[in-house]
Amino acid sequence: MLLLGAICWLGSLCFGKHAWPSSQALLWLCLSAFWAEMRSSYLPGFGVINFGEGLYLGASLRYGGPLAGPVAALVGLACDLQRRKDSRVTLFNVGWALSTFSLAGWVGSHFNPETPLEPVNLAWLAAAALAYGACAGGLQAGCQTHMENMSWSETLRHQLRLLKLSVPSAALLALLSQSLLGLAPWAILMVLFPVEMLAAYIRVEQLHQQLLQAQAQIQAQGRQVAMGLMAAGVAHEINNPLAAVSTSAQMLQRLPMPPKAGPCVDLILKAVERCQSITRRMLTYARTDLEAGGPALLHSTVEDALLFLHERLKKAHLLDFTSLNQAPPVALSPGALVQVISNLLSNAADAGAAEIRLEHKLNGNRVELRCIDNGQGIDKSAAERIFEPFFTTKQVGEGTGLGLALCQGLVEKVGGRLQLEKTSPQGSCFLLSLPRHS
Repeated sequence: MLLLGAICWLGSLCFGKHAWPSSQALLWLCLSAFWAEMRSSYLPGFGVINFGEGLYLGASLRYGGPLAGPVAALVGLACDLQRRKDSRVTLFNVGWALSTFSLAGWVGSHFNPETPLEPVNLAWLAAAALAYGACAGGLQAGCQTHMENMSWSETLRHQLRLLKLSVPSAALLALLSQSLLGLAPWAILMVLFPVEMLAAYIRVEQLHQQLLQAQAQIQAQGRQVAMGLMAAGVAHEINNPLAAVSTSAQMLQRLPMPPKAGPCVDLILKAVERCQSITRRMLTYARTDLEAGGPALLHSTVEDALLFLHERLKKAHLLDFTSLNQAPPVALSPGALVQVISNLLSNAADAGAAEIRLEHKLNGNRVELRCIDNGQGIDKSAAERIFEPFFTTKQVGEGTGLGLALCQGLVEKVGGRLQLEKTSPQGSCFLLSLPRHS
């Protein structure tokens, strides 16, 4: 990437224009670009919008690539060091900035900064902006393909969606910076006012979306609590007729009966005992505060989860999990833990898994539980969003997109962690890490 940047810079040096600013103009340009880069914002569904790129594009039109490329590289390096980014990312960004804005200055070398609004100059501005977009998007897509193991088509689609915003905004900021630099060197600082307003607007929109998600999550939890109370009420009411059936069956056992009636009465008592066991557990979970700190046992909680998932796991076989008997209690309430495990098992079944494996491991003062399946896996783009409220990969009407988000919230409240550890077309692995109950 640095070699490509050097080639683009040498090309702009040989064939582009070589106007050099005064020391004051260069100082104000660097300061304003640094400030604009530090105000870069993330737009959900698009990506990061870097306001500094518009100032670099303006510098490439006014002074050419020999100046704009190194300025973009050096200011970007300062911002990456300030943010303490990974060294590989920093090196890529330096080469990316050097090549992108050197090329943009080369393409827009005939732009006349004295008459920026002339039609011919606007045409050169459009050409430089398109060169910036093509170079920036192509290099970024190549980086994602290499470092994140993403396909070219997937990365190009993402970059094209982002360029719909970044190219027009960079062109407008470039045109504005041209006009301001024509007034006085320090006047470019005035471009920071619209930058601040845009960054503030994006931040307000992000906070608004977070508020809507929090409200929706609270409403979903309220509905969940209401259904839990209703289920507890039903379980309580069912216990009374079950007790009557059990008592009657026990009385029948004491009476003379035909030989074939005895096994039938035994079967009735076993069925009643199983139903009473289920209702007792439902009442236990309904009375337990989901946010309390346990204790809960992994093995018994998995057994309880299987009671509620009998129909969901008809096609998915849960391998032997008796080794969970050796796991110590965890600091999560039984009600919350059964909700988390039920969600992981049902998601694995919905992903087409034929086998599901549960493994536990002690890691210091924490207990790690891994849910491993051999289903169809999760797409890379979806894997980044599976814990977002209301995001689901299921068909309409089959999922709400709240299961993993609610489970992650319950786990994090006790200092735990729930994450997708790895995924591939051969299956997925979720990691549940919880503190041991003291």
